[in-house]
Amino acid sequence: MKLILEESSLDDTVQQFFYNAEKSQLERREGQVEMALEISDAVTGKYPLAVEAGVGIGKSIAYLVPLVINYFRERRQVIIATSTIALQEQLEKDLHNILTMLGVKAEVINAMGMKNYVCGRRLKNRIRSVPDDSILKIINKKYVAGITERKELRTNIPEAVWSGICINSFGERCNTCAYRYECRYYEMRTRLRTANCFVICNQNMLVSHLINRNMGGAGIF
Repeated sequence: MKLILEESSLDDTVQQFFYNAEKSQLERREGQVEMALEISDAVTGKYPLAVEAGVGIGKSIAYLVPLVINYFRERRQVIIATSTIALQEQLEKDLHNILTMLGVKAEVINAMGMKNYVCGRRLKNRIRSVPDDSILKIINKKYVAGITERKELRTNIPEAVWSGICINSFGERCNTCAYRYECRYYEMRTRLRTANCFVICNQNMLVSHLINRNMGGAGIF
């Protein structure tokens, strides 16, 4: 699907997307286009919008399409906040599918919270304390290979073990940590501040960002 993303109004381009998609790979659903156009108007007018929609109309596609199209007009970072990691992963897939359908490319960051990542410093300290722990040995081997996100470790890790090796907010100083340049979380947070991209995060991360900004801090994004 090829659309000239800047040629027509956002409403017209959104309608054209769904018209073309319906002819090929996207099933038209009742209310989906209507919802997408409502969001398109809110994006254009820069006003807040609350939408209540039934199950099965394709809500994620309805709000992602106008956001993606408008991104290529304004080139401003887009933040999408949701409630669970499963929804974050689904939205990441949906975003990449829409970008592919439009024939365009953009960076997408799935921003997980700090407790989803291994802390190199805490892991090394834990291994020194319990050198014969088989689970820690497995985790450390994967950590050395660059696998530091919990879901990617694919290992059944007891909560008592994970809470002792994940990044937490108590006394951590990521900016001065000796392991920061091999830390996926530190890398992700750096990219959030510098990349003009799509960010998918949980609602807690967005709230923390807004609180930090309101208190005069740098925020997360």
